[in-house]
Amino acid sequence: MTDALSDDDAGRGSFSAANADDHTEIKARVRNVVKDQPTRPDPRSERTVEHILQATFKLLREGGSEKLTIRSVCNEAEISRGTFYRYFESKEDLMDSATRYLRDQTDAGVYASVEGLEDPIERFQKFLDFALDNPGTRSSSRLLDTEPEFILRYFRENFSHFKNRLSRALEPVYDSWESELGAEIDRELVSELFVRFALSATLVPIDRDRKNMAQELRRLARLIRTAPKKE
Repeated sequence: MTDALSDDDAGRGSFSAANADDHTEIKARVRNVVKDQPTRPDPRSERTVEHILQATFKLLREGGSEKLTIRSVCNEAEISRGTFYRYFESKEDLMDSATRYLRDQTDAGVYASVEGLEDPIERFQKFLDFALDNPGTRSSSRLLDTEPEFILRYFRENFSHFKNRLSRALEPVYDSWESELGAEIDRELVSELFVRFALSATLVPIDRDRKNMAQELRRLARLIRTAPKKE
C-alpha cells in the first residue's frame, strides 16, 4: 500500500497547492519503490507513473476496465512490463491508484481555485466556478459511459474526503457567513450539500445560466443552522 494523503493528513497543515503536491499518489508510488533509501525528488520516475495513470484513464474511457489489461496499459504508455511492475503490483493495484490519482487532480484544482483569496465572496465564487466546471467533472462524466462502476466507487470511497476538503477550502467563507448571521451554521451539512451538488453535475451536467448560482447557494446556507445543543 502507498502512503497517499489521508483524511487525517488533510485536516492538518496549510491549505495550499504546494501542500497537496507533497502528498500525491504519484509521489507516494515513487517513494514506495525507494522506501529503504533516502527520499529525494525523482522527476523521471514521477513522469513514468503519471504516463501509466494517464494511459489507464485513456483506455478506461475507450473501452472500460474489462478490456483494460496490463499489456494494453504498457503499450499505451510505451513502457515495458518490468517498468509497470516496478510501480504497480497488479491491475487491481493500478485501479486503486487511479482513483487516488483522480482525487489528487481535483484536490489540486480546489486548492488552486481559492489559494490567496482573502475576500470570502470572491473565494466562494471562485470555488463555485471550479466546482461546476472542472476537468475532474468532465473526465468523470466521460467515464460514466464506459466505466460507471469505477466512478461510482470513486464517489462512495472518497465522499468523506470531499467533505473535509471543501470544509477547509471554505472555512473563511463559513466564518464570514456566521458573522453576518450572528449564529453558527451546520458546516458539515453545508459542505455535504455542496459536495452532493457538485457530484450531481457529473450525472446531469448543468446547462442553465449560472450567474446567480453563488447567491442562491448563499441563501440556502442561511437556512441551515447548527441544531440547538441539548442541555
